[in-house]
Amino acid sequence: MPSKRLTRFFGLAVALALALTLVPFSGSSLPAAATLNEVPLTWKVDSVTSLSQEIEQPATSVGLTWESARPDSAWFRVRTEGAWGPWENLPIEDSHGPDPGTDEAVRSKPSSDLVWVGAVDAVQFLVSGEVEGTSAVLIDTSDRNRPLSRRIQDAFADPAAGAATAPPGQPLIHARSEWDPTGACQPASTPGEVQVTHAFVHHTTGLNDYSTAAVPGRILGICLFHTQTNGWDDIGYNFLIDKYGGIWEGRAGGITKGIQGAHTAGFNSYSTGVAFIGDHQTTAPSAAAEAALKSLLAWKFGVHNVDPTNSSVLVSKGSSKWAEGVPVLMKPISGHRDAQSTSCPGEACYQQLPSYRTGVDALWDQVPLGLYRSPLVADFDGDGQLEGTIFKTTNGTWQLTEQSGSTSTWADFATATGWTSQIVGDFNGDDKDDIANYHPSNGTWWVSKSTGSSFTTSLWADFSTATGWTSQIVGDFNGDGKDDIANRHGSSGNWWVTKSLGSSFNTELWANASSFDSFGLVFAQDVNSDGEADIIAVDSYNGFVRRHLSTGSAFTVLTLVDTPWRTTLGRNSSSDLGGSSSMFYYGQEFGWITLSGLSSSVATADLVHSFPRS
Repeated sequence: MPSKRLTRFFGLAVALALALTLVPFSGSSLPAAATLNEVPLTWKVDSVTSLSQEIEQPATSVGLTWESARPDSAWFRVRTEGAWGPWENLPIEDSHGPDPGTDEAVRSKPSSDLVWVGAVDAVQFLVSGEVEGTSAVLIDTSDRNRPLSRRIQDAFADPAAGAATAPPGQPLIHARSEWDPTGACQPASTPGEVQVTHAFVHHTTGLNDYSTAAVPGRILGICLFHTQTNGWDDIGYNFLIDKYGGIWEGRAGGITKGIQGAHTAGFNSYSTGVAFIGDHQTTAPSAAAEAALKSLLAWKFGVHNVDPTNSSVLVSKGSSKWAEGVPVLMKPISGHRDAQSTSCPGEACYQQLPSYRTGVDALWDQVPLGLYRSPLVADFDGDGQLEGTIFKTTNGTWQLTEQSGSTSTWADFATATGWTSQIVGDFNGDDKDDIANYHPSNGTWWVSKSTGSSFTTSLWADFSTATGWTSQIVGDFNGDGKDDIANRHGSSGNWWVTKSLGSSFNTELWANASSFDSFGLVFAQDVNSDGEADIIAVDSYNGFVRRHLSTGSAFTVLTLVDTPWRTTLGRNSSSDLGGSSSMFYYGQEFGWITLSGLSSSVATADLVHSFPRS
């Protein structure tokens, strides 16, 4: 008769054999299951704080959600193996989330941050302020949620089995399947794509003391919290980075594409969001995590043609720090707190951002100066989305970049280089944008006409007697559905219009204007709604507004009544953003004005925002 020890051995061997035979191994050592429980809270209230009941449920991450007013402050404590730990702060300023006005925002539900606590047996909350409609959220992604057979498999599994591999140039990024192998946190809808121009750095908060094995479950918990508690379409971050230097895919589909996240409300449509896993208020991210961030963003910025040193203006779509419509000068690598009233990504991490920018710049595959010029953005293929293109002077080609990051060569014009002005317009009226190229040595205009998949370039006009133009503005000035070019002659101040005939240009003198005008802001706008574009120009010396109304064959120039705001603009004024909203420089100040009253005899301007140039 076999001994009990031998019987147990054979029993384990049989169990192991059955497990390995009946349950296929997915190549991942991640939890096969996760639970999320939302528990309504009851409170013992005193004059200052309210104490919740003890919630005796296993959890690895905890948080709060509420139906009405947010509590003023919140704390939590957890119980492990029968012993309660100290009270810890629970961040409730959570300013992650989708952009206001989106379908995802409509479904969004307010909450605190989700805090990783490890494997605990119970949790209790303490708050000050409003408590009505408050519920606790407990997420458990620990081993105890996995069947015994699965745990046995994982114990014998090769950690490298099924691991992600990176294509050339891309750092290793662990796919979603590595932290959610069973599809427990599937996206609710297909996310929209954006043109990435910035990256926002975050931290997830919670314990910094975690193992490599805990990382997948921690990410899965965040995803469940964002989708099932907050009501978002998917996990909010585009990428997450653990303290061991592992880079993880967040929101689905966003590795090579510009997928709109829900990490920085009001600024998601311009950016990618990267979160360090941990709390970095007093402790900076590890060296491995920081190196991973630099590697990731150097590659990601290359995909989207983002210069890590080039600050640019983002218009807020509404946040707790910047009201909707306010333009904000933002560095390409910014902290969450730059866009929202929050402490994220933690003070210790925030102080490291300058070094991250320097590190990314050193790794980034920069476009050599003099190699490319004239970056243009337009809908060149007529698909309703903007593409970017740059002209490569060494071989005379146009390089086109889609929003997905894919690039292609559209044309070879090696015999027609030497262009100094390239502007975009639909010059033949086929709803695909073209490029007009001006050659200064002979005064000729060449048009790179879009076919939808390439450019065909031909000579459209020879104006050698009309060189010396200092301003070129695109608009349909005669209302025939084809864009034209308004050219201002610097020495005389006269306006000539290079009118499109669909396959050539015809240039005519449209206005005798003053050479004393020094226009800082010039743009085309149909101010009288007659279907013909007009020109609005602001003199940067005196602030006068010159309105050039198109008659279809000439401009009627009118000086609108001077207004007190004119001193806002200085000699360093820059050109417009289009329409009636314009950027300006004034000394060391940078700002944004909106013009109104352009269809009347009095123009007014409102200073929307100003701040020092950086």
